[in-house]
Amino acid sequence: MAKLEIGAQLFTLRELMKTPEEIHEGFKKVRDIGFKVAQVSGLGPIEPERLRDISEETGVKICITHTPYNRIKDDLDNVIKEHRIFGCDVIGLGAMPRDYWEGGLESYRKFVKEANEITKKVKAAGMDFSYHNHRFEFEKLEDGRLGIDVLLEDIPDMCFTLDTYWVQAGGASPVEYIKKTAGRVKVLHLKDMRIRNNEQLFAEIGEGNINFLPIYAAAVEAGTKIAVIEQDNCYGRNPFDSLKLSLENITRDYLSK
Repeated sequence: MAKLEIGAQLFTLRELMKTPEEIHEGFKKVRDIGFKVAQVSGLGPIEPERLRDISEETGVKICITHTPYNRIKDDLDNVIKEHRIFGCDVIGLGAMPRDYWEGGLESYRKFVKEANEITKKVKAAGMDFSYHNHRFEFEKLEDGRLGIDVLLEDIPDMCFTLDTYWVQAGGASPVEYIKKTAGRVKVLHLKDMRIRNNEQLFAEIGEGNINFLPIYAAAVEAGTKIAVIEQDNCYGRNPFDSLKLSLENITRDYLSK
């Protein structure tokens, strides 16, 4: 089986990477753990050139970002310029703003119109615009479609940063949606889920209940090249240790076979 390149979603480390000095140290630790690619998300303020230099110095390539929607919508030229500085060709959106999805199908249509325009401009610049799902996109809308399917069908050139945890939390199959988005997932989010006291919690990869074997195989078959590990909450464990455990489990279960 072909192998996915496994990276780190730096949102996992957001509380430990608030200053340029912490960001530099965080990139070094991520590389020492064994990651060579990372998603930039939730970091403290830092100049694009400084972030590029840190990336190059530590040998951790920036493969995708999470960029605020207001910046993508209103300052796209500068967002594209920054990504060129990073050497990153995927502009990622963490989620559509709340007022775009709370209003149902009409609000979705507003986002679809804007996202199609954004996607067109981003592709003209030689890059991709990628949408990261949560659970709310799996609500059924007035036309009978799930929100996620509206995005898939009505924004045909937009990519997806598919998140395994949130697909599962939305009551859908991660494997099914990897197949549905084949060729459109530049970066996959690997995130596990465990149950404790009847509560749904985040978990290190391999420490929860999600079966990643068919997910991994489906992603490879669908043409995805990079998967990043993300854990929104480590529940008191050092987030670097959580990333390390996840990578060890993936290496043991998938990369070494």
